[in-house]
Amino acid sequence: MAMDPKMKSALIEDLDRFTRRKEFYWRVGKAWKRGYLLYGPPGTGKSSSPCLYRLLSLEIKGLLEKVQATPAEVAGELMKSEDPDVALRGLIKCLHNRVKAEMQQES
Repeated sequence: MAMDPKMKSALIEDLDRFTRRKEFYWRVGKAWKRGYLLYGPPGTGKSSSPCLYRLLSLEIKGLLEKVQATPAEVAGELMKSEDPDVALRGLIKCLHNRVKAEMQQES
């Protein structure tokens, strides 16, 4: 993404902090959502946003380390929608639900 390096660093730091504070949002009753308005001329990477995808992949990797999920189960979740954003959100939601279920079973 074509962006001032300081601004890019601040954005990534904000996203990192946001992803670590999901339970805080849940405790205070706020939606765990974050939005950014990216603007600029065409071709500067606004719609590809690789840093956002990197953070999503880190979240998914962390969740997969916490639960037992086969590659077929992950693929099945991803194939439930043709829209990649919807598919990723569905996978993340499914994995979060499995983490919660496993934590409740351990209690």
